Amino acid sequence: MMTSRYLYNCNAVAFGGQIVSPFTEVVESQAAAVLPVTGGYGSARVNNYKYRELVSFGYAQSVVTGSATQNGGQPTYNSLCTVMIEDVNIAGVITADRIVARLVAEDSPAREKTADPEPHICPIGSHFDNLRVAGFPVNLECQKPFQECNTYTKLVESCNRHEVAFVDNDGKPAVLQGEFASRTKPIRTRANSYFQDTLLRTSLFSEPTKEKKDIEDKTYAQGKVDSGGVCSIHVPGFGTVYFGDYIVSMYSRRLTMMRVELGCPEVGTLTFGGLIGNGHTFP
Repeated sequence: MMTSRYLYNCNAVAFGGQIVSPFTEVVESQAAAVLPVTGGYGSARVNNYKYRELVSFGYAQSVVTGSATQNGGQPTYNSLCTVMIEDVNIAGVITADRIVARLVAEDSPAREKTADPEPHICPIGSHFDNLRVAGFPVNLECQKPFQECNTYTKLVESCNRHEVAFVDNDGKPAVLQGEFASRTKPIRTRANSYFQDTLLRTSLFSEPTKEKKDIEDKTYAQGKVDSGGVCSIHVPGFGTVYFGDYIVSMYSRRLTMMRVELGCPEVGTLTFGGLIGNGHTFP
C-alpha cells in the first residue's frame, strides 16, 4: 500500500523579469532558492548586482526551509521562505534601503477532523524600508486581516469585515458572501483541492493615501488601482509599480512584494521578492 507523505512546495526568488523594448531580453532570475519536496534547506545569494543601467541592488538573499515535528504523535510540517534585498534602485525612480518578503507555514493533516483543519500561513514580517517613488517617501501598512488571520477561512471573514478587495479565479471582483462564501469552506480531499483550489488575489498593503496623492499631483501622474485592488502607483514616463500582490488559496499563498510594469521608454515587467509557501499531502 502507498503511504501518504508530505510534499513541500516552497520557493523564493529575489529578482527577475523580461524587457520587450527598446530591446527584447529575459532578465535572468537572481538569488533563486527552491525547497525539495522532502523538505530541508536551500539558499542563494547575489552581491552587487546590476542589470544594464536600469536595475541595481547591493545584496539579495533567498532562504527556504522545511521540517517536520511531532505533536502528540502526529506530524506537523513547518516551512519558511524569505527574500531580503538591500539598496534597490530602479532607474533612479524607485529606491528602497531594504525589501523583505516572508511566508511562514504550519500544516498538519491530522487537523482535518478538527474544528481547525486548515494550514496556518502568515506573511507577517514582509515590509519595505525607506521606500521612495519618484523621490517621494511611500509608507505602506500591512492590511489588518493579514496581521490577525493565518487561515484561509478566517482571512476571508476578516477581509469581509474590513472591505478588503479581492478578485477570483476569473479575474472578476469577488464578493465574499452568499454563494461565493460557501466555496471558502475547508475541502477535505487535500491532494485534489491543492491543484483545483479557489484562488483569490488581493494586496498585502493598504493603498497609499497622502504619499500617493503627492506623487500624482507633483508628477502629473494618474492614480491607478488595478481590478484586484493591488496597491499601486503610476509614474508617467516610467510605468506603474504594484506592491504586495498576494494570491490566496486554501492550502498555499503566493506573494510578490513589488512588480514594476515599465511603460515608456523602456517596456517590460520586473518583479522583486517573489515567494510561494506551504505544501500538501499525497495521496
